[in-house]
Amino acid sequence: MRCRWLEERLRQLVETTTTPFLATDTDGAVIEWNAAAEQTFGWRRDEVVGRALTDTILAEPLPDELRRLPAPRDDDVVQGERVLLAGRHRDGRTFSLGLDGWASCLGDRPTLNAFAYEVVEDEPAPDRCQMGSLIDFTGEPIIGTDRENTICTWNLSAEDTFGYRAKEALGGSLAMLFTPDRYEELCAVLEQLGEQRAVEHETVAIRRDGSTLEVVLTVSLVRDSAGRITGYSAVARDVTEEHRMQAELDETLQCLEAALGEARQAEAQERSFLADVAHQLRTPIAGIRASADTLLKGVSPSAHERLLSGMVRETSRAARLLTSLLQIARLDEGYTLSPAPCDVVAICEEEVERASVMSRELAVQVQVAGPIPDKVESDPNALREILANLLDNARRHAARRIDVVVDGAGPRVEVRVADDGPGLSPDTAEHAFERFVSLDNKGGSGLGLPIARGLARAQGGDLTYEDGAFVICLPAGGAGGGEEPPAAAPEHHE
Repeated sequence: MRCRWLEERLRQLVETTTTPFLATDTDGAVIEWNAAAEQTFGWRRDEVVGRALTDTILAEPLPDELRRLPAPRDDDVVQGERVLLAGRHRDGRTFSLGLDGWASCLGDRPTLNAFAYEVVEDEPAPDRCQMGSLIDFTGEPIIGTDRENTICTWNLSAEDTFGYRAKEALGGSLAMLFTPDRYEELCAVLEQLGEQRAVEHETVAIRRDGSTLEVVLTVSLVRDSAGRITGYSAVARDVTEEHRMQAELDETLQCLEAALGEARQAEAQERSFLADVAHQLRTPIAGIRASADTLLKGVSPSAHERLLSGMVRETSRAARLLTSLLQIARLDEGYTLSPAPCDVVAICEEEVERASVMSRELAVQVQVAGPIPDKVESDPNALREILANLLDNARRHAARRIDVVVDGAGPRVEVRVADDGPGLSPDTAEHAFERFVSLDNKGGSGLGLPIARGLARAQGGDLTYEDGAFVICLPAGGAGGGEEPPAAAPEHHE
């Protein structure tokens, strides 16, 4: 406990306490006089401040035991002395006056402070120093021990904080408040205190009920009037709630920083997305505009038909891109599909037949590995579109064959689409699912695979690239319902 800190606490409390308080300089002139002193002894503050005590409240000189009290150093606790004197009311009536005094420093000026009380005949004097009573009611737990760490001071706040009543704590060892390792740690701090000033030590204490609390102990030396070290004094500040609130604040700040980072990333992604959209639309629009300008200038009948066909082709290309963008937007909204019982093998066979017709030079076939449930929970339209996208990609890269394998042996139904083309490297596989990425440089929009993965995940499944094949993973059970899948033309682009 730092002396200056305690002096500040006492200064804050003297004006609110009902006990008369006074302070004098080394010459005995009054420098402090609280409201309770005014009420008890009749002397107003402006009547006594600046005057000697012997001119007002004292009917005899100030005793030497009070004059010689040493002002404590920063690493000392306050030492008090009690004396009985002849006192004097303002009306001249004399009485037996008790003073509980201690020395301190107000700035650099030594002062003598005292709590005063009238000793009434046949009534016992207070059994403890008024300053000790005031410390009892201060807001911080205060614990005093001897050199062997036996508790000899235990105030009311310590009772409330640790749960031990004074009669339970006094005479006990300080070790009862800590686990063995924490107590050894504290003893090491006390041994190193020596002639230092008060030190702070943060640790974990144990309440009477076994619960723990985090405390900061401000530990200082206790000295007798001769300056010998007689023990230790500690002010314990419970920081459990403070640490909890700090942790919550740190977590909140981290969440805010993460949200800000995500917002900035989303903003950057949105700018990049819009730039990519503009780039993708620029090509068909430029083709349409060029054809229209040429037609306005007048061309031969054969060129007229060719230009019109080109405009229709570019218009269809722009329409497909816009449809894909609409799908991407709805997927970003987080909608879910409504899976229903469907025949996965039959759907795979239908899409394989379509691919075979479009690429007769390739061998495209379906294989079934393991028992397949008759009706797998999946959105049939979404599954068809996913398969169509994957098969169209495979047709562009396959050399001779495309294999579609339906596997129901595991906890989920998997559909693997593989071809004998070069495939994707592990470094670029995940990159292929990003928007507007076309790894083959064959003019695709780069939206087919992102849409396919989004449709798979919207029904509780997934689409990945593993061991040279695209793998559609379908949940064994149905996923919860949601919005209907976005209407989209079956256009498929890598």
